[in-house]
Amino acid sequence: MFNNIHAFIELVLDKHLGKGDIVVDATLGNGKDAFKLLERIGAEGFLYGFDIQPQAIESSDAHLKANGYANYQLHLASHELMSNYVEADAVQVILFNLGYLPKGDKTITTSLNGTVTAIREGLKLLKKNGMMLVACYPGHEEGYEEYQGLLDALPKLDQKAYNLFHGSFLNQKNMPPAIFLIEKIL
Repeated sequence: MFNNIHAFIELVLDKHLGKGDIVVDATLGNGKDAFKLLERIGAEGFLYGFDIQPQAIESSDAHLKANGYANYQLHLASHELMSNYVEADAVQVILFNLGYLPKGDKTITTSLNGTVTAIREGLKLLKKNGMMLVACYPGHEEGYEEYQGLLDALPKLDQKAYNLFHGSFLNQKNMPPAIFLIEKIL
């Protein structure tokens, strides 16, 4: 059973990931999502991670190393630049967990323009039947703007090339998180 956005993400990851897959954590944070991805792809797979904050890179690297992983590259770079580091049409899953670094500086957040650019770049990296997951947090000002902008931008994706799903726990208080799932079908 799932009762929050993270449990829903886990369900999707379980369905779409396997040993040996290539994945991208577009917003590393403290490395918890990167760890979840690596658990599913095993030592045969590879993870690329991105964040603009040195603290996020350091925390993620320490977390992944402590759990015995070495099959990853972490880049101190915006997710907008992921196509500079990752081969096109090779990635099975790209995960975005938007907003600010947990327990970090809440004034440093993802932004609508950067996220839209990163999503466009990320879609080029997905292989056929690859999946992009974008978790949004409209409960803070920048997150609300980002969410509303994605509600406007993402439905414009070509339905012949992508399946787009949007969901949220509607009965939760205080602007609950929302998820966008984009599956590349061509």
